[in-house]
Amino acid sequence: MIAYSYHNTQHSFMSIDVLIDTPFQFEEIWNRRELRSYNEIEINLIHIKDLIEMKQYSNRIQDQQDIHFLSKMI
Repeated sequence: MIAYSYHNTQHSFMSIDVLIDTPFQFEEIWNRRELRSYNEIEINLIHIKDLIEMKQYSNRIQDQQDIHFLSKMI
């Protein structure tokens, strides 16, 4: 998986990941997305099961740790 992360230098909690290579077609991920609101702004988030599958696809050490914790949230 290829991804670029962009971070807001003024607000460290704000970042966005742009995915270039994924194990899914975009339309599949988009159809399963979750909508959330933050300060009256709608945000599209990847479904947790898709996120886990992406991390399995990437299989970095950090991803393996993330999978462990994300799996507990389902």
